[in-house]
Amino acid sequence: MILSQQSKGRFAVVACTDSKMVPLACAVLYSAHLASPDIEFDKILIGLDIHHEQELQILEFAKQNNFSIKTILLKRAELGPVVNKYGAATLRLRMDNHIKERYDRILYLDCDIMVIESLSTLFQINLQGNTAAAVADLMKPWKGNHDRLKELGVSFGNYFNSGVILFDMSKANASRIWERTESELERRAWRRADQDVLNKVLASQWLRLPIKWNFTNPFHYRKSIKPAIVHFAGGGFGGRPWYRGSIRLHRKYKLFYINTFANTPWSDFIPESTLWERIQGEYRYYLSTIRRHFPVGDHLKQNNFVI
Repeated sequence: MILSQQSKGRFAVVACTDSKMVPLACAVLYSAHLASPDIEFDKILIGLDIHHEQELQILEFAKQNNFSIKTILLKRAELGPVVNKYGAATLRLRMDNHIKERYDRILYLDCDIMVIESLSTLFQINLQGNTAAAVADLMKPWKGNHDRLKELGVSFGNYFNSGVILFDMSKANASRIWERTESELERRAWRRADQDVLNKVLASQWLRLPIKWNFTNPFHYRKSIKPAIVHFAGGGFGGRPWYRGSIRLHRKYKLFYINTFANTPWSDFIPESTLWERIQGEYRYYLSTIRRHFPVGDHLKQNNFVI
């Protein structure tokens, strides 16, 4: 990747969560901290309806793991109809309202993510005039997908997964993407809600990143790709390390969560799996791998320059 001439700046990693996903939001921020000792950035948790006990747990988790988390805690009742309807995922659509500090770039990460490689390269990438950077999403060439993309004004293959997005904040603010995405959700319902409206508003304004920066579940069996950010999206039963019956392919990731939550308020967050649950997890992941094999192969061919 080509690096920007501007190698210094104010950077932040942001995770948004409701009360159910607080441990995972903290874990993704901690993984970013561990993976990136060579660059300074703030770790920000934007929480929706987080109660006081959880706020104390977040502080204890950060202290136990010797790093800092900045928290922005919001109440659903104080926010608009979009958040009331779609929940915590839409908090990223108004980061300009929630985050008052000035940052040059913000990396948004879903909670079902683990950072493996330093973020220094990503934060300093040359965005080539674009507002954001992301990884193209794996989509099956079904008519329904083509119809939906046509409505969004996006061509097939040019739709990104919104679990990992790097924003140039000055461009995002100047182009009013936050206001426009929220108004799109107010105007009508989209199948993928916030992900669809981000694609609609950012069409032709995003830089395609290598697949390793958003390494989703369908690609995990491809050993030729070395992940920088692992995303457990669409994992299903057993496809996420914190689920019962998590697959052997994810055992090193599961160990990260076990060690990360040890001696914290969430030490029992990772459940023990029975043999039958592990067999079920392996079987279901195997079936999903077979089902996705050809779409994955086609996607890799189309994106071979950014693997």
